[in-house]
Amino acid sequence: MTMIAGNSVERMQHISDELQLWLNDLTEDRISQVPDHLLQSLITLSLKMYAAKLEDNEHLFPFSGENAVTATELLHCVTKFMEAVDVEIFELGMFQAWTHSSSLKNRA
Repeated sequence: MTMIAGNSVERMQHISDELQLWLNDLTEDRISQVPDHLLQSLITLSLKMYAAKLEDNEHLFPFSGENAVTATELLHCVTKFMEAVDVEIFELGMFQAWTHSSSLKNRA
């Protein structure tokens, strides 16, 4: 397994901080300036990193305190994610039953 160099982690933290600052000032005009392909790339990378981390820590809470999402935001996104990969709600329930992945005991 390849280790991430310290400066790479620092760069990722800087990018995360910059995105958080940008999000704090989010307006309809600003979101329209974000190219769709860039947002899609960020979503894809974030989901892949989170899925990889879940392999080591199945109880890793997905959101940080300052970036909490609302139920409405989550449901809009999850609906689109499931449509994109052609997964039905029944399949999600079966996956959770098979993997015991339906609970997050240790929220960080």
